[in-house]
Amino acid sequence: MMHQIPDTKYQIPYLNPKIIAVLLMGFASGLPYLLVGATLGAWLTEAGLDKATVGMFAWVAIPATFKFLWAPIFDHIKLPILSRMGRRRSWLLLIQAVLAASIFQFAHLDPLVSPAMVAWVAVIIAALSASQDVVIDAFRAEYLDKPQYGEGAAVAVFGYRLGMLMAGGGALAIADIHNWDMVFMVMAGIMAACMVVTLVVREPVVPMVVDMPKGSVSAWLKVALVVPFVDFMQRFAMWPWMLLFIVLYRLPDGFIAFMATPYYLEMGYEKLEIAGVAKVYGFAATMVGMVLGGWLLRKWDVLRALWVFGIAQVGTNLIYLLLGIFNGEIWALMVVISVDNFAGGLLTAAMVAYLMGLCNLSFTATQYALLSALATLSSRTVSGFAGMIAEAYGYDAMFILSAILSLPALVVLWWVRRGSKLA
Repeated sequence: MMHQIPDTKYQIPYLNPKIIAVLLMGFASGLPYLLVGATLGAWLTEAGLDKATVGMFAWVAIPATFKFLWAPIFDHIKLPILSRMGRRRSWLLLIQAVLAASIFQFAHLDPLVSPAMVAWVAVIIAALSASQDVVIDAFRAEYLDKPQYGEGAAVAVFGYRLGMLMAGGGALAIADIHNWDMVFMVMAGIMAACMVVTLVVREPVVPMVVDMPKGSVSAWLKVALVVPFVDFMQRFAMWPWMLLFIVLYRLPDGFIAFMATPYYLEMGYEKLEIAGVAKVYGFAATMVGMVLGGWLLRKWDVLRALWVFGIAQVGTNLIYLLLGIFNGEIWALMVVISVDNFAGGLLTAAMVAYLMGLCNLSFTATQYALLSALATLSSRTVSGFAGMIAEAYGYDAMFILSAILSLPALVVLWWVRRGSKLA
Protein backbone atom coordinates (compact mmCIF):
# COMPACT_ATOMS: atom_id res chain seq x y z
CA MET A 1 0.00 0.00 0.00
CA MET A 2 1.38 3.40 -0.97
CA HIS A 3 1.06 4.98 2.45
CA GLN A 4 2.90 2.12 4.13
CA ILE A 5 6.12 2.25 2.09
CA PRO A 6 8.97 3.59 4.25
CA ASP A 7 10.34 6.92 3.08
CA THR A 8 13.91 5.83 3.78
CA LYS A 9 13.75 3.41 0.85
CA TYR A 10 13.76 6.34 -1.57
CA GLN A 11 16.93 8.40 -1.56
CA ILE A 12 15.39 10.72 -4.15
CA PRO A 13 12.30 12.11 -2.34
CA TYR A 14 10.46 12.88 -5.59
CA LEU A 15 10.42 9.16 -6.52
CA ASN A 16 8.51 8.19 -3.38
CA PRO A 17 5.10 6.72 -4.39
CA LYS A 18 3.37 9.09 -1.99
CA ILE A 19 4.93 12.07 -3.74
CA ILE A 20 4.03 10.68 -7.18
CA ALA A 21 0.41 10.24 -6.07
CA VAL A 22 0.32 13.84 -4.88
CA LEU A 23 1.76 14.95 -8.23
CA LEU A 24 -1.00 13.19 -10.18
CA MET A 25 -3.71 14.55 -7.92
CA GLY A 26 -2.25 18.01 -8.39
CA PHE A 27 -2.77 17.58 -12.13
CA ALA A 28 -6.44 16.76 -11.53
CA SER A 29 -6.79 19.93 -9.44
CA GLY A 30 -5.16 22.18 -12.03
CA LEU A 31 -7.09 20.99 -15.08
CA PRO A 32 -10.52 22.57 -14.42
CA TYR A 33 -9.03 25.74 -12.93
CA LEU A 34 -8.05 27.34 -16.25
CA LEU A 35 -11.14 26.04 -18.02
CA VAL A 36 -13.10 28.66 -16.07
CA GLY A 37 -10.13 31.04 -16.08
CA ALA A 38 -7.82 32.20 -18.86
CA THR A 39 -8.99 29.52 -21.30
CA LEU A 40 -12.58 30.60 -20.79
CA GLY A 41 -11.42 34.17 -21.43
CA ALA A 42 -9.77 33.13 -24.70
CA TRP A 43 -12.92 31.29 -25.82
CA LEU A 44 -15.12 34.29 -25.02
CA THR A 45 -12.68 36.70 -26.72
CA GLU A 46 -12.66 34.63 -29.91
CA ALA A 47 -16.45 34.44 -29.80
CA GLY A 48 -16.55 38.24 -30.07
CA LEU A 49 -17.39 39.44 -26.54
CA ASP A 50 -15.90 42.79 -25.49
CA LYS A 51 -13.05 42.99 -22.93
CA ALA A 52 -15.22 44.35 -20.11
CA THR A 53 -17.71 41.48 -20.48
CA VAL A 54 -14.90 38.92 -20.73
CA GLY A 55 -13.35 40.34 -17.57
CA MET A 56 -16.63 40.04 -15.67
CA PHE A 57 -16.68 36.30 -16.35
CA ALA A 58 -13.85 36.05 -13.81
CA TRP A 59 -16.56 36.42 -11.18
CA VAL A 60 -17.99 32.97 -11.97
CA ALA A 61 -15.38 31.61 -9.54
CA ILE A 62 -16.51 33.76 -6.60
CA PRO A 63 -19.08 31.25 -5.22
CA ALA A 64 -16.32 28.64 -5.10
CA THR A 65 -14.44 30.90 -2.68
CA PHE A 66 -16.95 29.91 0.00
CA LYS A 67 -15.99 26.24 -0.26
CA PHE A 68 -15.21 26.22 3.47
CA LEU A 69 -18.98 26.33 4.11
CA TRP A 70 -19.48 22.89 2.57
CA ALA A 71 -16.01 21.48 3.36
CA PRO A 72 -17.25 19.91 6.66
CA ILE A 73 -19.37 17.56 4.52
CA PHE A 74 -16.15 15.96 3.27
CA ASP A 75 -14.78 15.71 6.81
CA HIS A 76 -17.81 14.19 8.50
CA ILE A 77 -20.32 12.67 6.03
CA LYS A 78 -19.86 9.30 4.35
CA LEU A 79 -21.34 8.50 0.95
CA PRO A 80 -23.61 5.46 0.69
CA ILE A 81 -21.91 2.42 -0.91
CA LEU A 82 -18.94 4.44 -2.27
CA SER A 83 -17.69 5.07 1.28
CA ARG A 84 -16.28 1.54 1.24
CA MET A 85 -13.43 3.09 -0.78
CA GLY A 86 -12.70 5.45 2.09
CA ARG A 87 -13.98 8.87 3.09
CA ARG A 88 -11.63 10.93 0.88
CA ARG A 89 -11.52 8.70 -2.20
CA SER A 90 -15.29 8.16 -2.41
CA TRP A 91 -16.05 11.88 -2.43
CA LEU A 92 -13.23 12.54 -4.88
CA LEU A 93 -14.46 9.90 -7.34
CA LEU A 94 -18.01 11.30 -7.32
CA ILE A 95 -16.85 14.91 -7.77
CA GLN A 96 -14.54 14.03 -10.66
CA ALA A 97 -17.30 12.16 -12.50
CA VAL A 98 -19.72 15.09 -12.27
CA LEU A 99 -16.93 17.52 -13.12
CA ALA A 100 -16.10 15.65 -16.34
CA ALA A 101 -19.78 15.71 -17.35
CA SER A 102 -20.02 19.46 -16.67
CA ILE A 103 -16.93 20.26 -18.75
CA PHE A 104 -18.41 18.20 -21.58
CA GLN A 105 -21.48 20.47 -21.45
CA PHE A 106 -19.33 23.45 -22.59
CA ALA A 107 -18.95 21.71 -25.97
CA HIS A 108 -22.66 22.25 -26.62
CA LEU A 109 -22.82 25.97 -25.83
CA ASP A 110 -22.24 29.18 -27.84
CA PRO A 111 -21.16 32.24 -25.78
CA LEU A 112 -22.81 34.69 -28.19
CA VAL A 113 -26.11 32.80 -28.29
CA SER A 114 -26.37 31.84 -24.62
CA PRO A 115 -23.83 33.75 -22.48
CA ALA A 116 -25.95 33.29 -19.35
CA MET A 117 -25.91 29.50 -19.75
CA VAL A 118 -22.14 29.58 -20.28
CA ALA A 119 -21.84 31.56 -17.05
CA TRP A 120 -24.00 29.10 -15.10
CA VAL A 121 -22.08 26.06 -16.33
CA ALA A 122 -18.83 27.88 -15.48
CA VAL A 123 -20.12 28.51 -11.94
CA ILE A 124 -20.94 24.80 -11.57
CA ILE A 125 -17.50 23.76 -12.85
CA ALA A 126 -15.82 26.28 -10.53
CA ALA A 127 -17.78 24.96 -7.52
CA LEU A 128 -16.99 21.33 -8.40
CA SER A 129 -13.33 22.24 -8.97
CA ALA A 130 -13.24 23.89 -5.55
CA SER A 131 -14.83 20.80 -3.98
CA GLN A 132 -12.23 18.58 -5.65
CA ASP A 133 -9.52 20.86 -4.27
CA VAL A 134 -10.97 20.57 -0.76
CA VAL A 135 -10.79 16.77 -0.85
CA ILE A 136 -7.36 16.61 -2.52
CA ASP A 137 -5.89 19.20 -0.14
CA ALA A 138 -7.16 17.23 2.85
CA PHE A 139 -5.95 13.97 1.33
CA ARG A 140 -2.47 15.43 0.78
CA ALA A 141 -2.12 16.80 4.32
CA GLU A 142 -3.23 13.46 5.80
CA TYR A 143 -1.38 11.23 3.32
CA LEU A 144 2.09 12.77 3.61
CA ASP A 145 4.39 12.67 6.61
CA LYS A 146 5.33 16.11 7.95
CA PRO A 147 8.94 15.92 6.65
CA GLN A 148 7.46 15.41 3.16
CA TYR A 149 5.44 18.64 3.19
CA GLY A 150 8.12 20.58 1.28
CA GLU A 151 8.39 18.07 -1.56
CA GLY A 152 4.65 17.44 -1.39
CA ALA A 153 3.88 21.12 -1.80
CA ALA A 154 6.37 21.40 -4.66
CA VAL A 155 5.01 18.45 -6.65
CA ALA A 156 1.43 19.51 -5.92
CA VAL A 157 2.25 22.84 -7.56
CA PHE A 158 4.05 21.06 -10.40
CA GLY A 159 1.10 18.75 -11.01
CA TYR A 160 -1.28 21.67 -10.73
CA ARG A 161 0.75 23.58 -13.31
CA LEU A 162 0.76 20.54 -15.59
CA GLY A 163 -3.02 20.47 -15.36
CA MET A 164 -3.15 24.18 -16.09
CA LEU A 165 -0.75 23.69 -19.00
CA MET A 166 -3.06 21.07 -20.46
CA ALA A 167 -6.12 23.28 -19.94
CA GLY A 168 -4.25 26.37 -21.16
CA GLY A 169 -1.63 25.65 -23.82
CA GLY A 170 -3.15 22.30 -24.71
CA ALA A 171 -6.62 23.77 -25.08
CA LEU A 172 -5.38 26.63 -27.29
CA ALA A 173 -3.48 24.19 -29.51
CA ILE A 174 -6.57 22.03 -29.96
CA ALA A 175 -8.71 25.11 -30.64
CA ASP A 176 -6.24 26.28 -33.28
CA ILE A 177 -6.24 22.91 -35.06
CA HIS A 178 -9.88 21.92 -34.55
CA ASN A 179 -12.44 24.04 -32.65
CA TRP A 180 -13.58 24.89 -29.13
CA ASP A 181 -16.13 22.07 -29.06
CA MET A 182 -13.27 19.59 -29.48
CA VAL A 183 -11.33 21.36 -26.71
CA PHE A 184 -14.01 20.74 -24.12
CA MET A 185 -14.67 17.16 -25.21
CA VAL A 186 -10.96 16.35 -24.85
CA MET A 187 -10.71 18.11 -21.48
CA ALA A 188 -13.77 16.22 -20.21
CA GLY A 189 -12.12 12.95 -21.26
CA ILE A 190 -8.88 13.83 -19.46
CA MET A 191 -10.83 14.78 -16.34
CA ALA A 192 -12.57 11.40 -16.44
CA ALA A 193 -9.17 9.68 -16.80
CA CYS A 194 -8.04 11.32 -13.54
CA MET A 195 -10.53 9.05 -11.78
CA VAL A 196 -8.08 6.17 -12.36
CA VAL A 197 -5.62 7.75 -9.91
CA THR A 198 -8.39 8.03 -7.32
CA LEU A 199 -9.16 4.34 -7.74
CA VAL A 200 -5.50 3.28 -7.45
CA VAL A 201 -4.24 5.27 -4.43
CA ARG A 202 -4.90 4.13 -0.89
CA GLU A 203 -7.00 6.01 1.62
CA PRO A 204 -4.88 7.81 4.26
CA VAL A 205 -5.22 6.31 7.73
CA VAL A 206 -6.20 9.17 10.04
CA PRO A 207 -8.06 8.43 13.27
CA MET A 208 -11.18 10.53 13.76
CA VAL A 209 -10.80 12.08 17.21
CA VAL A 210 -13.90 14.27 16.95
CA ASP A 211 -17.22 12.69 17.89
CA MET A 212 -20.06 14.17 15.87
CA PRO A 213 -23.33 14.69 17.81
CA LYS A 214 -26.34 12.76 16.55
CA GLY A 215 -29.94 13.93 16.26
CA SER A 216 -29.36 17.69 16.48
CA VAL A 217 -28.61 19.65 13.30
CA SER A 218 -27.51 22.75 15.21
CA ALA A 219 -25.12 20.72 17.40
CA TRP A 220 -23.71 18.98 14.32
CA LEU A 221 -23.16 22.32 12.54
CA LYS A 222 -21.47 23.73 15.61
CA VAL A 223 -18.93 20.91 15.71
CA ALA A 224 -18.52 20.82 11.93
CA LEU A 225 -18.24 24.57 11.28
CA VAL A 226 -17.45 26.41 14.51
CA VAL A 227 -15.08 24.07 16.35
CA PRO A 228 -12.45 23.94 13.54
CA PHE A 229 -12.22 27.73 13.46
CA VAL A 230 -12.09 28.03 17.26
CA ASP A 231 -9.32 25.42 17.26
CA PHE A 232 -7.32 27.51 14.77
CA MET A 233 -7.72 30.71 16.80
CA GLN A 234 -6.67 28.96 20.00
CA ARG A 235 -3.50 27.53 18.45
CA PHE A 236 -2.23 30.78 16.88
CA ALA A 237 -2.11 34.01 18.85
CA MET A 238 -1.50 36.09 15.72
CA TRP A 239 -4.32 34.45 13.76
CA PRO A 240 -5.92 37.74 12.55
CA TRP A 241 -2.65 38.87 10.95
CA MET A 242 -2.00 35.41 9.55
CA LEU A 243 -5.42 35.35 7.89
CA LEU A 244 -4.93 38.86 6.49
CA PHE A 245 -1.59 37.81 5.02
CA ILE A 246 -3.15 34.74 3.41
CA VAL A 247 -5.84 36.95 1.86
CA LEU A 248 -3.31 39.39 0.39
CA TYR A 249 -0.39 37.19 -0.70
CA ARG A 250 -1.65 35.89 -4.07
CA LEU A 251 -3.78 38.95 -4.84
CA PRO A 252 -1.42 40.37 -7.55
CA ASP A 253 -1.27 37.17 -9.61
CA GLY A 254 -4.97 36.48 -9.21
CA PHE A 255 -5.79 40.00 -10.32
CA ILE A 256 -4.23 39.59 -13.78
CA ALA A 257 -4.51 35.82 -14.36
CA PHE A 258 -7.87 35.87 -16.14
CA MET A 259 -6.81 38.61 -18.58
CA ALA A 260 -3.35 37.19 -19.43
CA THR A 261 -4.40 35.11 -22.45
CA PRO A 262 -6.68 37.85 -23.89
CA TYR A 263 -3.66 40.16 -23.50
CA TYR A 264 -1.41 37.78 -25.45
CA LEU A 265 -4.00 37.54 -28.22
CA GLU A 266 -4.38 41.32 -28.41
CA MET A 267 -0.60 41.72 -28.62
CA GLY A 268 -0.78 39.80 -31.90
CA TYR A 269 0.28 36.30 -30.85
CA GLU A 270 -1.44 33.30 -32.41
CA LYS A 271 -3.07 30.65 -30.24
CA LEU A 272 -0.58 28.04 -31.44
CA GLU A 273 2.35 30.33 -30.52
CA ILE A 274 0.97 30.88 -27.03
CA ALA A 275 0.36 27.16 -26.62
CA GLY A 276 3.84 26.25 -27.90
CA VAL A 277 5.66 28.68 -25.63
CA ALA A 278 3.57 27.61 -22.64
CA LYS A 279 4.27 23.94 -23.38
CA VAL A 280 8.05 24.22 -23.79
CA TYR A 281 9.26 27.23 -21.83
CA GLY A 282 6.43 27.42 -19.33
CA PHE A 283 6.77 23.72 -18.54
CA ALA A 284 10.55 23.98 -18.09
CA ALA A 285 10.21 27.04 -15.88
CA THR A 286 7.59 25.29 -13.74
CA MET A 287 9.88 22.29 -13.29
CA VAL A 288 12.79 24.49 -12.21
CA GLY A 289 10.51 26.42 -9.86
CA MET A 290 9.16 23.19 -8.38
CA VAL A 291 12.59 21.67 -7.70
CA LEU A 292 14.05 24.91 -6.37
CA GLY A 293 10.96 25.56 -4.25
CA GLY A 294 11.09 22.11 -2.66
CA TRP A 295 14.82 22.44 -2.00
CA LEU A 296 14.51 25.93 -0.47
CA LEU A 297 11.62 24.83 1.75
CA ARG A 298 13.97 22.20 3.21
CA LYS A 299 16.69 24.83 3.85
CA TRP A 300 14.55 27.80 4.94
CA ASP A 301 11.64 28.16 7.30
CA VAL A 302 8.44 28.69 5.36
CA LEU A 303 7.99 32.35 6.42
CA ARG A 304 11.40 33.25 5.04
CA ALA A 305 10.53 31.55 1.74
CA LEU A 306 7.24 33.44 1.56
CA TRP A 307 9.10 36.71 2.17
CA VAL A 308 11.72 36.18 -0.54
CA PHE A 309 9.20 34.92 -3.09
CA GLY A 310 6.82 37.77 -2.26
CA ILE A 311 9.49 40.38 -3.01
CA ALA A 312 10.19 38.66 -6.33
CA GLN A 313 6.48 38.83 -7.17
CA VAL A 314 6.66 42.61 -7.54
CA GLY A 315 9.09 42.33 -10.43
CA THR A 316 7.51 39.33 -12.10
CA ASN A 317 4.21 41.13 -12.61
CA LEU A 318 5.98 44.05 -14.28
CA ILE A 319 7.66 41.67 -16.75
CA TYR A 320 4.39 41.65 -18.73
CA LEU A 321 5.17 45.19 -19.87
CA LEU A 322 7.79 43.68 -22.19
CA LEU A 323 5.08 42.54 -24.57
CA GLY A 324 3.86 46.11 -24.99
CA ILE A 325 7.39 47.25 -25.85
CA PHE A 326 8.34 44.30 -28.09
CA ASN A 327 4.90 43.78 -29.62
CA GLY A 328 4.61 40.38 -31.30
CA GLU A 329 8.22 39.30 -30.61
CA ILE A 330 8.21 35.61 -29.77
CA TRP A 331 11.26 35.85 -27.48
CA ALA A 332 9.40 38.38 -25.31
CA LEU A 333 6.51 35.95 -24.94
CA MET A 334 9.00 33.24 -23.95
CA VAL A 335 10.47 35.45 -21.23
CA VAL A 336 7.08 36.50 -19.85
CA ILE A 337 5.58 33.00 -19.72
CA SER A 338 8.80 31.50 -18.31
CA VAL A 339 9.10 34.08 -15.54
CA ASP A 340 5.40 33.80 -14.70
CA ASN A 341 5.52 29.99 -14.45
CA PHE A 342 8.77 29.96 -12.47
CA ALA A 343 7.57 32.54 -9.95
CA GLY A 344 4.13 30.97 -9.72
CA GLY A 345 5.68 27.63 -8.85
CA LEU A 346 7.78 29.13 -6.07
CA LEU A 347 4.97 31.24 -4.61
CA THR A 348 2.37 28.50 -4.63
CA ALA A 349 4.73 25.83 -3.26
CA ALA A 350 5.55 28.04 -0.28
CA MET A 351 1.91 28.91 0.36
CA VAL A 352 0.75 25.28 0.11
CA ALA A 353 3.43 24.18 2.58
CA TYR A 354 2.45 27.04 4.90
CA LEU A 355 -1.26 26.16 4.83
CA MET A 356 -0.64 22.43 5.36
CA GLY A 357 1.44 23.24 8.43
CA LEU A 358 -1.38 25.30 9.94
CA CYS A 359 -4.00 22.53 9.80
CA ASN A 360 -5.12 20.27 12.63
CA LEU A 361 -5.57 16.78 11.11
CA SER A 362 -8.86 16.41 12.99
CA PHE A 363 -10.35 19.12 10.75
CA THR A 364 -8.11 18.97 7.68
CA ALA A 365 -10.68 19.54 4.94
CA THR A 366 -12.52 22.32 6.77
CA GLN A 367 -9.47 24.26 7.95
CA TYR A 368 -7.54 23.93 4.69
CA ALA A 369 -10.66 24.89 2.72
CA LEU A 370 -11.07 28.05 4.79
CA LEU A 371 -7.40 29.01 4.51
CA SER A 372 -7.15 28.28 0.78
CA ALA A 373 -10.46 30.06 0.16
CA LEU A 374 -9.07 33.14 1.88
CA ALA A 375 -5.97 32.84 -0.31
CA THR A 376 -8.12 33.23 -3.43
CA LEU A 377 -10.95 35.42 -2.11
CA SER A 378 -9.39 38.80 -2.78
CA SER A 379 -7.99 37.86 -6.19
CA ARG A 380 -11.30 36.41 -7.36
CA THR A 381 -13.15 39.46 -6.07
CA VAL A 382 -10.98 42.06 -7.79
CA SER A 383 -10.06 40.03 -10.89
CA GLY A 384 -13.31 41.03 -12.57
CA PHE A 385 -12.14 44.65 -12.49
CA ALA A 386 -8.90 43.89 -14.35
CA GLY A 387 -10.70 43.83 -17.70
CA MET A 388 -12.40 47.14 -16.91
CA ILE A 389 -9.06 48.76 -16.06
CA ALA A 390 -7.52 47.36 -19.26
CA GLU A 391 -10.48 48.71 -21.24
CA ALA A 392 -10.33 52.18 -19.69
CA TYR A 393 -6.60 52.74 -19.14
CA GLY A 394 -4.81 50.01 -21.09
CA TYR A 395 -3.04 46.80 -20.17
CA ASP A 396 0.09 48.59 -18.90
CA ALA A 397 -1.93 50.26 -16.14
CA MET A 398 -3.41 46.88 -15.19
CA PHE A 399 0.03 45.27 -14.77
CA ILE A 400 1.52 48.22 -12.87
CA LEU A 401 -1.42 48.12 -10.46
CA SER A 402 -0.89 44.38 -9.96
CA ALA A 403 2.72 45.04 -8.88
CA ILE A 404 1.57 47.68 -6.40
CA LEU A 405 -0.90 45.16 -4.96
CA SER A 406 2.10 43.02 -3.88
CA LEU A 407 3.19 45.50 -1.21
CA PRO A 408 0.45 45.16 1.48
CA ALA A 409 1.11 41.41 1.84
CA LEU A 410 4.81 42.05 2.46
CA VAL A 411 4.02 44.55 5.23
CA VAL A 412 1.69 42.09 6.96
CA LEU A 413 4.17 39.22 6.52
CA TRP A 414 6.89 41.31 8.18
CA TRP A 415 4.60 41.70 11.19
CA VAL A 416 3.72 37.98 11.26
CA ARG A 417 7.43 37.01 11.09
CA ARG A 418 8.25 39.46 13.86
CA GLY A 419 5.45 38.06 16.02
CA SER A 420 6.54 34.46 15.43
CA LYS A 421 10.09 35.30 16.55
CA LEU A 422 8.84 37.01 19.71
CA ALA A 423 6.41 34.17 20.59
